[in-house]
Amino acid sequence: MSAIRDGERMIGRWMIVFAACFVVLFTQRVDAQTIEAAPVVIEPGATSFGVMLPGEKKRKTFTILNQGDEVLRLVKINPSCPCITGRTKTDLIAPGGTLEVSLDIEAGWNVHKSASKNVALFFEGYDIATNTSAVFAVSLGVGTDVDKLEVNRNGLAGRVRLISKDGKAFSVVRVDGKKPKFPGGFDPEVHAPRLDYNVTYNFNGRGTDMPKHLIIETDHPDARMLALPVVSDQTNASIGQWQIGPIRSLRRSIVVGEITPGMTVDFEFDLMCRADEFPLDATAQQHELIWVDIVSKKMTSSRKWRVKARMNLMDESFRGLFDETVVLRAGGNLQTSLQLIGRVVDPGESGAEQGDG
Repeated sequence: MSAIRDGERMIGRWMIVFAACFVVLFTQRVDAQTIEAAPVVIEPGATSFGVMLPGEKKRKTFTILNQGDEVLRLVKINPSCPCITGRTKTDLIAPGGTLEVSLDIEAGWNVHKSASKNVALFFEGYDIATNTSAVFAVSLGVGTDVDKLEVNRNGLAGRVRLISKDGKAFSVVRVDGKKPKFPGGFDPEVHAPRLDYNVTYNFNGRGTDMPKHLIIETDHPDARMLALPVVSDQTNASIGQWQIGPIRSLRRSIVVGEITPGMTVDFEFDLMCRADEFPLDATAQQHELIWVDIVSKKMTSSRKWRVKARMNLMDESFRGLFDETVVLRAGGNLQTSLQLIGRVVDPGESGAEQGDG
């Protein structure tokens, strides 16, 4: 019995020693993996770019303050969005010193109310990134209370509210190519321009000839033409192909504005494609009306390509609105599409201008 007790006591002592060693080793392991963030303060905490026009470029700065006792080295600026790039004149920050960081942003072409993109800052010797953010919204000079019209669900007639985004009064020139109708007795020939309007639309009687967009034209310099997608049985399939697939355009539609016969329009769009290289050509569904040439394409980031293209008006007798589907083919069965939207007018009829809107 005494031998058994001695054995039990020996096992107990070894278990205590083992536990003590485990605690020491675990503590050393945690100390070895202690993760810290750099002793810095970012001013301001978030960089606001305000409201931007689609495709607009802006630059803002923020400051990094070194609150530590040693020189810090900034080794990487890593924005969460490829639309943002960061740069500095140096990468070193003395104790108590500051470093100014410039952020360049290129707004996307799709209008959205607001966005916040993370910007991670990595410092030498520190495993945790210090995070700040870039905050912005993308809008034309005039906005709408809806992003699209779901006509099958909500009926073929309705109203849309237009709101000035910059405090400038404006007038509505056309809705769906026709003189606008305003509920409530507003008369643009009698009353002064306003900051907001309710305008009506009516697609009854269109049958299968449903428009892809409700096009609203104004005299606002930063919102000459608004294009609201119309989602219906006829248009839903074409809208869906922008969202999925191995190749897709990041711009659903491009508003080229008013053009005159013989005018060419240069425009750009971003294309996502999984291939490292691919052929690309464009074909308008009504090729007798417009012709589109791919001028160049360049990879700007992983799977993302910046494409430059040129539109030519082929039918010089055509006048009025066009909302033309352009099919982009990248070899084999890879294809996507985008819409080109504009109005052809006679020279001198109104302030015809080319460019994206």
